[in-house]
Amino acid sequence: MMISSRGRYALRVMIDLAEHNSGEYIPMKIVAQRQGISLKYLEQILPVLSKNELIECVHGKGGGYRLVKKPEEYSVGEILRLTEGSLAPVTCLQAKDDSPCPNGAHCKSYAVWSKLNDIINEYLDGVSLTDVIEGKVE
Repeated sequence: MMISSRGRYALRVMIDLAEHNSGEYIPMKIVAQRQGISLKYLEQILPVLSKNELIECVHGKGGGYRLVKKPEEYSVGEILRLTEGSLAPVTCLQAKDDSPCPNGAHCKSYAVWSKLNDIINEYLDGVSLTDVIEGKVE
């Protein structure tokens, strides 16, 4: 599993919005400047976060983006799954319909990948934006 720049930047944006969470809308341009991310790239990421109700958006003067929940209510796992899709370390665990791998019963390594997948998801789901901001990530 390799987290793309899209996933990394989405997490950085969410951290930025959490750190500056005053209840006011923050313009995309300001987030882009603070994070050193191109505005064009953010224009692809922020709508995904907004459409999936992690953030809310207001267009026009005084508009921008803000969190819809408290920072401690967001997990790193949910943000990454939204932007990356599955976080599975191997393709046989990426079934979209939750069907098991057809070779799972005969594959000697399946248990290894399955356990690793569980560990990855449990870890990332256990880390909140607040944990990241406060440096409480282990």
